[in-house]
Amino acid sequence: MPVVPRYDQPTVDSNALPMAQFNAPQAKNFAIEEGAQAMQGMQRLGAVGAAMANDAQKQANQLRVDEALNAAKEESFRLTYDKDAGFLNARGKDAIERSSGKPLAEEYAENYKAHIGKIAAGLGNDVQRQAFAVRANDIATSLYGSALKHEAEQGKVLADEVGRSSVNLLKADIGINFNDPKKVDLAINGGTDERGLPVRGIKQHVQEEADRNGHSADWVAEKTRDHVRGAHKEIIMRLMDQSPTKAQAYLNDNLEAVGDYVPTLQKTLRVAVDREQGNLRGENIFANSAPFGSTFDSIANRVLKIEGGYVADDAGKGETNLGMN
Repeated sequence: MPVVPRYDQPTVDSNALPMAQFNAPQAKNFAIEEGAQAMQGMQRLGAVGAAMANDAQKQANQLRVDEALNAAKEESFRLTYDKDAGFLNARGKDAIERSSGKPLAEEYAENYKAHIGKIAAGLGNDVQRQAFAVRANDIATSLYGSALKHEAEQGKVLADEVGRSSVNLLKADIGINFNDPKKVDLAINGGTDERGLPVRGIKQHVQEEADRNGHSADWVAEKTRDHVRGAHKEIIMRLMDQSPTKAQAYLNDNLEAVGDYVPTLQKTLRVAVDREQGNLRGENIFANSAPFGSTFDSIANRVLKIEGGYVADDAGKGETNLGMN
């Protein structure tokens, strides 16, 4: 019987087998990294929050500054345009001679400075006050410049008013002294009076007004002619009260100087001269034909001569003196 071969496997000692090495991977510490990221996030959030807070503060500051500037501008408008308090409504002498005793521009600048000082005191911090001060100073400078310009303009207005008043007074003086050629010439052309003091005539006042306002030489010539014509007209009107004939003679001697007034004066004088001449002719006729003369003195003397003085018995009517019983 055949024999089946047998294979006896050797026994394996487990201790003799090589040991396989197993290294487990190290676990990452995510807690530390997350904490760091959280910290960075908090820092970024804090920076954002600080920026937002800073922006909010800037906006708050700007709003307060804008509000304060609006109040400052309102006061500037009031001091400029208000019908009672505005400097533009101060005219002529009122703009030059202030009750405060100060020049107009200085007075208004001080008033405005005091007002913006009160506004600044109501602001919340130095940042607001500093920003407000810069802008408010610009408004103050503009207000002062406008007031200074108005003051200068009104100074010229007042000077013009005084000059024109002086011219009118010189015309009146000519009317009063129309019979004195020296005084008439002095009032028109200027010069020195009897005491040697300088006198500015109509011509000088007109030239001064032209210099103040930049008027041309033609303006001076025309304005001077107008005033001189008016002066001669005043003389003629005064002479008419005395004698239209004398007034006519004066007009004839000053036709060019009287200028545009000639036609009207000629028309008026013609009637007055005819009336005066007619009255004179009538008086001459009456004086030469009347038995007693035409004047009061001649008639009174004639009556006294006829009536005589005292009479003891006037035709049986009793005592009579100078014709009166």
